[in-house]
Formats: sequence, C-alpha cells, structure tokens
Amino acid sequence: VPSVKKPKLLGITFDNLLSFKQHVTELKAKVQSRNNILKALTGSTWGKDKEVITNTYKAIVQSLISYGCPIWTPALSETQWKELQIAQNAALRIATGNHKMASIEHLHAETDMMLVKDRCSMLSKQFLLATQTEDHPNFRDLWRPPPGKISKETLETCFGHEIRQISTPNMSSDDYKLKLKSIHTNSVRE
Repeated sequence: VPSVKKPKLLGITFDNLLSFKQHVTELKAKVQSRNNILKALTGSTWGKDKEVITNTYKAIVQSLISYGCPIWTPALSETQWKELQIAQNAALRIATGNHKMASIEHLHAETDMMLVKDRCSMLSKQFLLATQTEDHPNFRDLWRPPPGKISKETLETCFGHEIRQISTPNMSSDDYKLKLKSIHTNSVRE
C-alpha cells in the first residue's frame, strides 16, 4: 500500500486526525540532524565553550521546535512531548559535555533552558494573549460562551482560563506588554 502524503502548510504537517504525529516525527529527525552540527562544534582540544554551543542550539534547534507551536501544542500526546524532550536533552548534553546519566533537571539548570512542553505552552499562552488585542488578525473573544462538545483540545480550551484571568477585552498596548512579560516570568518560575 503506497503511503499517503500528508498535507503540509508553512512547514507544519497536518494529518486527518490533527494529532501531528507525522509532524513530530519529522521535527525530531530535523532536531537530531542539527544536533550533529552541535557535535561538530565541540571537540576536546578545539571545541567551542558551553555558552556558544547553547546559543547555537537556541538559534538552529530551539527555534525549529518553537516554530508554529501554538498550532500543535494542544494536540500533542505525552509520548510526542517525550520524543521532543529526548531530542532537546541530547542537544543540551552536547552543549554541556554531560554524560547520559546527568539528570534532566541538571541539564536545564546548567543551560537556563525550559522543558520543551513548558516552553511551547508559554509561547502558546503568549499567542493566545496576543489574540485578545483588538487589531490582531486572529482576534478571539474568550468571554463568549464555550462551544458544545469539543473533540480536540484547542488553545482556548487548554489555556483560555489562564488568559481570561489576566486579560481584559480590548487591552491597551501597554497592558498587553505587561501581561506578556508576566506569562514569561510565571512560566520560567514554574
């Protein structure tokens, strides 16, 4: 049976069930190939230091993982999150020179990085907050009654309650910036 090509839109692979399983598989492969670039930058006698490798990771890997995350964050299963986290952990081990037995908490503390799921959730919350500004092209009214039965999680069902607590309809630009910063601060603190 020939494989059915999944539709791709702006680099995000969609499947019939909107589970984003194929997208995560492709994303993990891209991350692993970019981890090879990080390996090439490290060497016992000539390699770059931890800060340079970490910044390179942020530029070529973390940006890849973060791209489009408000679209697929609500739909990912814990298994898919784990796959992405394993790929990030490998990159952080390369950057820090830690062995596989080093704890995940240690890797993230040493590099000042968030877990993949936590970072994607933060970016998704920030995007949903942005939709509360009047001039946003994806303006969403979070105060309208919820729809009936929901078959798939959405940004609104995952993070709407948090955004409703901190935002107001038609927020000012200054208020929006303060709320955006508070989401970041709270996410990093957690």
